[in-house]
Amino acid sequence: MCLNNNNNNNNNNNNNNNNNNNKHFLNTVATDIIHLNCKRLDAYRGNYDAFEQARSERLLNQQREYESLKAEREHIQQFIDKFRYNAKRASLVQSRIKHLEKLPPLIPPEKELKVVIRLPDCEKLSPPLLQLDEVCFHYVLDKPILNHVNLSISPDSRISIVSY
Repeated sequence: MCLNNNNNNNNNNNNNNNNNNNKHFLNTVATDIIHLNCKRLDAYRGNYDAFEQARSERLLNQQREYESLKAEREHIQQFIDKFRYNAKRASLVQSRIKHLEKLPPLIPPEKELKVVIRLPDCEKLSPPLLQLDEVCFHYVLDKPILNHVNLSISPDSRISIVSY
């Protein structure tokens, strides 16, 4: 799934940078990924790169299985068509017909659809977005971490929270 807000900028370089940033973020944060595809949920362990690798291997295996089953069906069908009216091989033809009927159905791997979600621009919020007055914070009652803090966050504030 691709989340993309194309209302503001259609520049490909910007979209590539966003995708790289999203990928870096997911590689850093994700430990497991659940992928919704073709009305099915598939669970993958690891970060985003591990997910992409495992998913591409799974798709390749599905394509190989499909091609193998398709070739087997075609080979059996050719034998049936070639010897259908040969009385000496009638029992072989019948066994091949039964074998062909017992094979799993030939279903090609489904192509993943690309989903684009466009989020509309929202109206600007009036300041302040967050107002804290005389805030105190502590884990232990007599050892304050924050004491009588006043804080106002406006829409154009640039905030960084660093933790060690």
